[in-house]
Amino acid sequence: MLKWTRTLFFCALVLALNTTDLRAGRPLTSDAILQLHTLGIEAGAIVKKINTDGVDFAVNPDTITKLEGQGVPVEVLNAAKSFGKQSNAANPAITYDNVKQLVELGIEEDAIIERLSNSPTVFTLDATQEEELRKLGASAKLFAALRGERPAPAAKSDDKVTDVAVILDCSGSMNELTSDGKLKIDVAKSVVDNMIQKYPAGLRVSLIVYGDTTGSCDDVRLVRPLSTLDPAAKSSLTSEIHQLQAKGKTPIAKSLRRAGQELAKFDAISSVVLISDGKETCGGDPAAEAAALAQRFNLRYGVTVFGFAVAGAERASLEAIAAAGNGKYYNAESAEELVQQTANAQQEIEVEPVKVTARGRRAVIVKAPRIEFPAMKQIALIPKGRPLPERHNYRAITETNAYDRPIRIPSGKKTYDLGFLPAEGMAVRLAPGIQIPDRSTIQIQPEDYLGLLNLGGDGLPPVKLVALVKPGRAGPGHNFDPIQTADRYGADLLVPAGKYDLWILGVDGNRELIEEELEITAGQRLQLD
Repeated sequence: MLKWTRTLFFCALVLALNTTDLRAGRPLTSDAILQLHTLGIEAGAIVKKINTDGVDFAVNPDTITKLEGQGVPVEVLNAAKSFGKQSNAANPAITYDNVKQLVELGIEEDAIIERLSNSPTVFTLDATQEEELRKLGASAKLFAALRGERPAPAAKSDDKVTDVAVILDCSGSMNELTSDGKLKIDVAKSVVDNMIQKYPAGLRVSLIVYGDTTGSCDDVRLVRPLSTLDPAAKSSLTSEIHQLQAKGKTPIAKSLRRAGQELAKFDAISSVVLISDGKETCGGDPAAEAAALAQRFNLRYGVTVFGFAVAGAERASLEAIAAAGNGKYYNAESAEELVQQTANAQQEIEVEPVKVTARGRRAVIVKAPRIEFPAMKQIALIPKGRPLPERHNYRAITETNAYDRPIRIPSGKKTYDLGFLPAEGMAVRLAPGIQIPDRSTIQIQPEDYLGLLNLGGDGLPPVKLVALVKPGRAGPGHNFDPIQTADRYGADLLVPAGKYDLWILGVDGNRELIEEELEITAGQRLQLD
């Protein structure tokens, strides 16, 4: 009786939830799995649903850890791993028990065989197993597939890349001549432009460059936010690319991290392409950043790296980035080789335009941070460059006091900033330069942009003010322009990732510069005493 009651409850719940995630034949999203678990559906019923319809999300360590942290049973996680879109395993294995369950559930044999085609497992069945499957109605065709006689897996459209982040090196060394007497930067710009022109309309593309403006280690610039290509966008990018100059340093690690911020907006099947002629010169660890991208995102081809006229340590460094990012390294000594190598790679990487519905919603969702953040008072959408909340002439287009809530973007042609106002402290610019040309919803993780500083002062006299300011700016006093402040030791100061000077103002009015050019890293909490 209890079993029937649970079954009826499960069926009623599926109908009551009124969501496509739980319709028969639809794969489960991670949110749907969590919702079923939260509502008390037993693990066996969820596993059966997964085994029947599969899952519709990238089953990577971050997703599994999130579900595990919410108490989702291990058997559900294992089922999701078996049927999920694996980020780092193109051919996930399937077990005999999986096959038996699918046959018991009445799944069509062609669907089971297709599933077997995407698995490396070849079965040697004993007499008992053969008898079990025959009683369940297995045909000779299925037995042949189990023995390894399978058609090659068909390429699925959802296995193709829809989001591409291109990173171009504009460091000073790109002003050198190639072996065939051409400026490296001119060749590289032409190659990137040609690459983008060949991408199909509808593909989402982002362009990031480093070293083309200030010449500092913070010189990582988002030329194009991740958004859908169309003929007008291609024309605009051509103009912007050919205006680039080579003058700065080589902050490869920061550029890879910036690419991750763009890819996080849609969390789709992605590709990262880096063209560079040298190794990191700003103290970062680009191989670690590439590994983090490969772990977090569904990078179908990993991080693809083109080394342009490099040798020795420079080449080894770029090869290490590709290896850590589960990608491929291409070496080009001349302009002609770079053109040929990028063309070869573009043929290998299968891309597909994003399918966009005209009635879609243009919006941004700020997700709840995965690390501990100060309490949030308000998130505000404001015109690009306008003052932040609680500043003079502040003008918000939309305000919200909750995470995971869609914030509508009113225009696909204009650019906006997101302001983050903590319950204590000053508002900061959370995500600058948001533009969504097509009707789609992007997601933002605040810890991809913001970092934390906590200054401890155990045993010290009370402080009147702790302040982070831009390097070289004055501390508390005349023309004081802080980025973030706190009125006590031990409070978390939330700021955009970057370098800052740290000041304190004592209750006696004395100012003290504690540290200059302090590096605050996105997603990390720096503790100083």
